[in-house]
Amino acid sequence: MNMLEIVGDSMGLHHDDHFKRLKMLQDVDAIAADCQDLIAQHGLDPVTTRAAIQAMLDEQPLPLRGRSAQAS
Repeated sequence: MNMLEIVGDSMGLHHDDHFKRLKMLQDVDAIAADCQDLIAQHGLDPVTTRAAIQAMLDEQPLPLRGRSAQAS
């Protein structure tokens, strides 16, 4: 949970954090599949998109808690 989530919750506001949900998947293929409509809609190159997703996952300094493709 980040600071904005805490402030929003205290004010009774909630907005789904799609970026956080995708990062918690911890799987390039799962994230790309989840975003395939957006990738097509914006005319993104799938190879470049996969590289960007991998870079996003590689920058995560600590493992994320919660559901992931690796959790059983």
